[in-house]
Amino acid sequence: MISESRVRKLAITWYVLALHNKKQHGAERAAPLFAKAHAFIHVLGLPCDISCGKKSEDGLKRYAENLYTAWGEAYSRDPEQDINHWIDRNVKADFEAHI
Repeated sequence: MISESRVRKLAITWYVLALHNKKQHGAERAAPLFAKAHAFIHVLGLPCDISCGKKSEDGLKRYAENLYTAWGEAYSRDPEQDINHWIDRNVKADFEAHI
């Protein structure tokens, strides 16, 4: 059985990868990655709106967007930064503490 913490981390990871894919290849090619991210988000059963608290779908997405922005900044300083390795080091399952 997969833990809730692991599902959160997978949801965030897939959402960041979807954002990256969208920027690199366009929305159409990113759609399957967004679908995978949303499947993990759905499993978590989080409330939709951030007005319900940081531990929400909107909060998770905002955290993922902030991570993607941070990766972009790291990549601009060091083009050798691989997004997959960067995600492994930087994604936190307790995302609501980082919003």
